[in-house]
Amino acid sequence: MKILSVYVLLVIIYLSIKSTLLANIPSPDLSLVIVFYIATQKVSLEGPILGFVLGYIEDVFSGGIIGMTSLSLVIIFIAVNMLSKAMSFNTTLGRMVGVGLMGIIKGVLYYIILSFMNPNIPILLPVFLTPLITGLLASPIIQFLSKINASLALGGKDSTSI
Repeated sequence: MKILSVYVLLVIIYLSIKSTLLANIPSPDLSLVIVFYIATQKVSLEGPILGFVLGYIEDVFSGGIIGMTSLSLVIIFIAVNMLSKAMSFNTTLGRMVGVGLMGIIKGVLYYIILSFMNPNIPILLPVFLTPLITGLLASPIIQFLSKINASLALGGKDSTSI
C-alpha cells in the first residue's frame, strides 16, 4: 500500500508541474505508464483501484469530465494485464510499443466518450502525439518506477510486488 501512495504522490507532483510549467509542451502520460507497469507486474485488486484513483486525479487537474480517465485507465489495466500473460513487456521495444498502443487506446476511448456528448467533435492531435511521446519515454520511466518499487520493498518481499 505504501508504494501505491508514492505513485499517487508522484502523479500529483507531475500533474502540478505539467499543468503550470509545461502547459503548452507535449509531455508523457505518467498515469498511463504507471498503470502499464503495475499491470505487467502483479494481478491484484490494487491495480484497477490505482488506475481509477490516478485517472480521477488526472481528471481533476485537467478540468475534464470526471471519471473519463478513470474508466480509460481501468480498461487499460485489464487489457495490459491480459496481454502480459501472452507476451512479454520486459524489452525496451516491447514497453515502447505496448505503452504507445495503450496511449492510442486511451485517446480513442476519450474520443468515443466525447463524441457521445458532441457528435461533431474533430479527432484531436493529442490522441496520437501524446502516445508517441509516452511510448518513446516509457522504458526509462518504467526503470525509474522499478527503482522506486525496489527501494520501498520490505525485507523479504519481492521487489516486483505492489
